[in-house]
Amino acid sequence: ISTIRDALQKNPDLKVSFLTDALRGTRESPLPSCASLLAPLVADFGPERVEVRMFHTPNLTGLRKKIVPKRINEGWGLQHMKLYGIDDEIIISG
Repeated sequence: ISTIRDALQKNPDLKVSFLTDALRGTRESPLPSCASLLAPLVADFGPERVEVRMFHTPNLTGLRKKIVPKRINEGWGLQHMKLYGIDDEIIISG
């Protein structure tokens, strides 16, 4: 996060986009979630420069989502890709 913050401060034309999993990305325990870690970047640099999107599996909705505990709900469909896109290039990792 600090490296991305530094890059945004040094380059006013830089735009950064994140795609995270909504279930894991909002769970605050045992460590802070990526949503809470990325929120200050959006607040400081604006949504036009820092975009955060969160994928939510369609397999977990309604009553099932209300009943299943947060730590368990990731089992219904966790998005766990590791993709890095820079300009016209993409790196797929695991």
